[in-house]
Amino acid sequence: NGDDRHDTAGVVLASALDLAATLDPPHDTARATVLSALGANLVERGRYEAAEPLLVRADSLLVAHPKATPRQRATVQFSLSMAYSALNRLDEARRAARRRVELVTEESGGDSPNTAAALVRLADVLDLSGDDRASIAVYRQAVATLERALGEEHEATLSTLNNLAITLRQVGEEEEAEALLRRVLDIRTRGAGIWDREVAGTMQNLATVLQARGELDEAMELLTRAHRVYATVLPRGHHLAAYPLLTRSAIELERDAHRAAEATIREALAILDAALPAHHPAPAMARCRLGRALLGQGRYAEAEPLLREGTEVVADAPQLSADYRAECLGALADVLEATGRPAEARPYRAATAELTPASAG
Repeated sequence: NGDDRHDTAGVVLASALDLAATLDPPHDTARATVLSALGANLVERGRYEAAEPLLVRADSLLVAHPKATPRQRATVQFSLSMAYSALNRLDEARRAARRRVELVTEESGGDSPNTAAALVRLADVLDLSGDDRASIAVYRQAVATLERALGEEHEATLSTLNNLAITLRQVGEEEEAEALLRRVLDIRTRGAGIWDREVAGTMQNLATVLQARGELDEAMELLTRAHRVYATVLPRGHHLAAYPLLTRSAIELERDAHRAAEATIREALAILDAALPAHHPAPAMARCRLGRALLGQGRYAEAEPLLREGTEVVADAPQLSADYRAECLGALADVLEATGRPAEARPYRAATAELTPASAG
């Protein structure tokens, strides 16, 4: 059990911290190392607020110690960036991620895979913050570094190309996003064959781009294949199997096939509710989309509570792109207007308008 292992590690690290506290100041690096490890353990367990002061203390000890290495400090900055991101303190997350890039570059040089990994984390944080253009620039830097260090067909390179393509789609650069994803899909398929979860994930992402470009038939074909692969290679009920269904439902809604979309979303939602926590954005997004399917059938009383429940989570989920948040907010506004409550709909409509330019790039 992973939780039991994390709990056991936490107990061991806490005992080590008690021992380190008895050491003299010359051993502050030992104390900082234990604090860093205990903070990382708490981050892995989702205890972000408890982790932060330990990590900040570890960093201050390392900064003050002349023998502390850039690698030690970079490790702390990584954990801090993860904690701050989870706490939605994105300015601090960006600073920690940038500092990690500086420290890893100092330790390993500019062309190291370690430096590329730090760049990818920074790009992820920038994307989470809504700074898509800056994120794209850093992803490109990471891709170039990985291609030099590991080659164009290494999985780390392909994964970063995949992330770059997703962010390009978010700013409306669908043509380049499609080309990158087709390249990734070709390499992954040649290397692993069709029956591979990473291949399925690339199909899913490519289908999303094709949907945006209006290539709906090919998108639906890819989604069918991705769902079949996930159902074959993943454990039964794995949450990833729901994502091709969610994208398929978006295409069905685009085609005004509301009853078909309802059935597809209910299948996806059953998987997500069983596999993910209640306040995870994925089941919340599925509730919004189910609300849209019911709205399209005039079933307003059923749609409204789903949209309210989904919007409550999605509106405060920075990891979701602006177009997904706008979808939920706009659908809730639609229901309120359709049921004669324009004043109540107005703030949701205004919030949708604010998000729409961001999603269009």
